[in-house]
Amino acid sequence: MLQNKKFKRRVATAIILIMLALSAYVFAGGNYEDTRIIHEKTSDGGITWFTEDGAVAQFPLSVKGKKGQPFSIKSTLPTYIPDGWAMEFLSLYAACEVEVGGEIINSYAQELPLPYGQLTGNIRVITKLSPSMAGKDITITYIPYYNIHMDISGVNFGSIAAVKYHIATSNMVRMVVVVSLIIILLIGIGLTVYQAREKNEAGFSLFSNFCFFTMIVILWVICSSDMPQFYTNANEGVALISFLSLASVGIPYLGFCAQVLKRGSGVCELLGIAGWILPIINIIGFCANLFDPLEVLILSHIYIGIAAVLTLVLAFLNHRGGAEAKILLTATIIISLGFFVGVGFYYVAPSQGYAGTVVGLAMVAFVATLFVLVLNRQITYVRERKYLDTYKELAYRDMLTGLNNRAAFDKLFNELPDKYDEGTEVTLFMFDLNNLKRVNDELGHIEGDRLIKDMSDCLDKTFKNVGTAYRLGGDEFAAVVIGSRKNPDKLLREFESNVEYCNIINKGKLSAAKGYYQKPLINNASFARDLYRYADQAMYADKQRKNYKP
Repeated sequence: MLQNKKFKRRVATAIILIMLALSAYVFAGGNYEDTRIIHEKTSDGGITWFTEDGAVAQFPLSVKGKKGQPFSIKSTLPTYIPDGWAMEFLSLYAACEVEVGGEIINSYAQELPLPYGQLTGNIRVITKLSPSMAGKDITITYIPYYNIHMDISGVNFGSIAAVKYHIATSNMVRMVVVVSLIIILLIGIGLTVYQAREKNEAGFSLFSNFCFFTMIVILWVICSSDMPQFYTNANEGVALISFLSLASVGIPYLGFCAQVLKRGSGVCELLGIAGWILPIINIIGFCANLFDPLEVLILSHIYIGIAAVLTLVLAFLNHRGGAEAKILLTATIIISLGFFVGVGFYYVAPSQGYAGTVVGLAMVAFVATLFVLVLNRQITYVRERKYLDTYKELAYRDMLTGLNNRAAFDKLFNELPDKYDEGTEVTLFMFDLNNLKRVNDELGHIEGDRLIKDMSDCLDKTFKNVGTAYRLGGDEFAAVVIGSRKNPDKLLREFESNVEYCNIINKGKLSAAKGYYQKPLINNASFARDLYRYADQAMYADKQRKNYKP
């Protein structure tokens, strides 16, 4: 009964149902104390904000920020502010100042910390509030460093813990994206190392571009989120990495497509090479204080858009070229839609985080689809390598005996100078199976084959731990021992013992003439020829001495 598969499935199902029922009963009917951790929520504080001209600020508030011209929103703080309260808002790549009751209580980026640029970053400005500030007027002033569309989001109030929790949860999707991409990246790195060890240049290039692309996407998603602010004050550096990552992301993507596409691969390579101009422009402009990456962000968007459209068209033209082309077409459709929708959100509502969320999710789907393509390439490579190894095995293997054949024997001596140092002792044993012709003529080829197999078994047992045995053809066999300290005469005695044992077990009359020659390895053309000639002479001398018949 225990062997019955249906019975096992029923028992397993019953146990699972019992566990679920028990858990549900305990969960619903338990006697609980108040131990659950409750996350405090932020709020708008119940106050109304006004613009400089006295109009009610409807968030998100769209403002055309002009370089160096301050813009303010004003309100009155609630009449009650508990201890540990704070407010939080986005800086929108601008310097910020918070004034309560005519006194500046917080500011950001009024004095830039780095000698290059004004890339302050789009950070969350957290300002602590005290109970004494209750009911006082509050003003938040933005001082743009660029001519930029400012999509001002609402101001959040709550405890310090609640504000931080709000920031963390608003970035949760991005963190899921990052974790997913890191898992894919680690697998990709493993496959890249495998391709490198296999010395598969095409596979290594494909997998390297995939890993490089995934790594850049991870950097961009992290640095364009609010999470780095929990770990570092280097907001300018984080923002710089974000913009440089975006400027570079098209390069490995086009390199990857060039490896997959049959038609148009040259165009992808050319556009990928041209893509290096973007990060170079960003670096030079930033270091020379000519412009910041944010001011030339449109160039990155245009380049990525061109790359997306180009690869989409090429993928469509190649989509009948096999599974990889169809997978790439699916991936390019995903990333094209995600990119154009995300860019649209960026220019319409930059502070809402929609752009990062849409592009991040599209990137996960895109990289996952490319990963399927990469896995398909890896599976194909392993399968082809398996077939190739099988063919190589057949090419160097004697089908009747399983020993290495003449081709493997010749290959060994061709490779000896490259694999071993000069002076290494090389011993060649030659064997000639006796009476094979007579057995074939009198008893048939089946018995002749059995005799050949018995001979190969004896050679394999003798040399498998010290060297390699070969069937050179017909009744001719050989064995090669390299660098072994084992005495050749002792090996021949072991062979004779194996032959005697085989004859006892099989009641046969297996015998062979044998001889060997030992010589230090010399890197010249005559070494293998001399070794073979002298070993063969020793074998024939043994045949004549013992009057063996062919």
